[in-house]
Amino acid sequence: MISINKIHYSIKFVFCERIERGIKNKFNKKFVVTFITIFSLLFLQLDINAQNLIADSSFENYTDCPENISQLKNLKFWMQVVNHGGSADFFHKCAFESPLVSIPQNYFGYENPASGDGYVGIIISTKQLDNYREYIQTQLMDTLAKGRTYKVSFKYSLGDKSSIIINSVGIFFSNDLISFDKPNLAQNIKVIPQLNLNKELDRTQGWEEVSFNYTAKGGEKYLILGNFLNDFEIIKKNLTNNFLPLSYLYIDDVCVYDTCIRPEISLPADTTLCNNQSLLLNLSTKNSTFLWQNADTNSSYLITKGGKYWVVVTNSCGSSYDSIYVKYSSVPSKLNLGNDTTICTNEFIILKSNINNVNYLWQDGTKDSIFTVSKNGVYSLKVSNFCGESNDSINVKVDEKPFIKLGNDTTLCNDNELQIQLPKKYNYVWQDNWQDTFYNITKTGLYSVTAFNSCGDFKDEIQVSFEDCSCTQYFIPNAFTPQKNGLNDFFYPISNCKPEKFNLVVYDRWGSEVFYTNNYNEKWDGMTGGKYCQSDVYYYVLSYKFSRTADKTIKGNVTLIR
Repeated sequence: MISINKIHYSIKFVFCERIERGIKNKFNKKFVVTFITIFSLLFLQLDINAQNLIADSSFENYTDCPENISQLKNLKFWMQVVNHGGSADFFHKCAFESPLVSIPQNYFGYENPASGDGYVGIIISTKQLDNYREYIQTQLMDTLAKGRTYKVSFKYSLGDKSSIIINSVGIFFSNDLISFDKPNLAQNIKVIPQLNLNKELDRTQGWEEVSFNYTAKGGEKYLILGNFLNDFEIIKKNLTNNFLPLSYLYIDDVCVYDTCIRPEISLPADTTLCNNQSLLLNLSTKNSTFLWQNADTNSSYLITKGGKYWVVVTNSCGSSYDSIYVKYSSVPSKLNLGNDTTICTNEFIILKSNINNVNYLWQDGTKDSIFTVSKNGVYSLKVSNFCGESNDSINVKVDEKPFIKLGNDTTLCNDNELQIQLPKKYNYVWQDNWQDTFYNITKTGLYSVTAFNSCGDFKDEIQVSFEDCSCTQYFIPNAFTPQKNGLNDFFYPISNCKPEKFNLVVYDRWGSEVFYTNNYNEKWDGMTGGKYCQSDVYYYVLSYKFSRTADKTIKGNVTLIR
């Protein structure tokens, strides 16, 4: 008996021999193995109304990157027919160092995938062996339902090196996995395919899609694809100048879709309503039943309060689900930015809304929820949502720490007064607890005031003196009698006013100084050096200045009589 492996190699590797020799001369036997982890498509749905029942329709889920032909076993969801003898091939872009199974150039021709990065290939007829066939087989993601119509499709491309064109390729659905108890010589499987294409399979450039509608008998779990007819049942056409004596098909994008349409429902997007508003959900799906979240079975539902609402709509093909979350909102409550306020220079305050989840619009057009204030002005905010709006404003005044000046110390004439008027922007306390912005000064003294506001305080003071402004000169006697009898005992200039400057010098007739003072209260008692001066005429020089006069000097004689 000829073994399955011998049959496989006798058909495929006889054609590979020359290429193998070329590969050995040009390449080391080094292969790259790529591991890619992909979530199983068994748990994914393309669309709730059109689920592809093929787990890996474009041959992307593999355990190892192919290194040679006949490695369909590397795919996770596709398999050979057990003990059949035919051996399908797996091609993938990851096999860039394996020219036999690389993409787009490989042993059987040149072709990019119809989608994704991989495809498979099968022999559907040869010139050398009668009825030699290869098949690919997979388990469906769901058992086919009796009487339900499914759309079945795949894409093929004829390998460039094929020298035969035939008119048959088909699909067989079975309830059980197809296998053989004993080795089979890769002959066509003796079943009648439910779907069979009767046209020339001659597309070599790009891909041609083949599609069928299939009404299930019920219970079908597996799909097998290939040529099921005997050679005498098919039409062959020879191609010239091609390398391989066979017809070879690349296969990609195998799909089985349930064409039964589940209900199509689409509730509105999640939304927010104003108080006293309602939302009517009205479903017009025909020949369906309805189940809402509260067990209501009507085709419509009226929403009057917030919450999550869902519905399941069911027809003969299945059920569809959708949900909506509704939130209720009211007109923004009264906005309050606070009372009018005062801040100090170099300080700031942050204004913010007491209302959340609204739109903000400040007086300058900014839309943040807070606003920083450091200058005088009126600041306003409008908050709004689609239910209404609310407004408020605040007047902010900027104060500086007080600074005042009472002026320089001064002297005034008797019967005059000093009127002080201070700015009204501060509060004041004078030295006598007077608390006004003005103060009248009428007598000599030290006067002080403290100005204060919310930013601090400042104190200033002024010395004010009063004098007799009639003082312009001294009266100087021309004689005195220093006899210590209390009568005219001293010589001194006489005035009721206090001078600002004062110097008095007395000389004898020979020019000697006998008395000197710069104290306007000091008097000459007629003595010098502790001795009595004799009666005589003496010469004096008086220099002085009153506040209302210029500097003056008076010279004269005074007679001392004993």
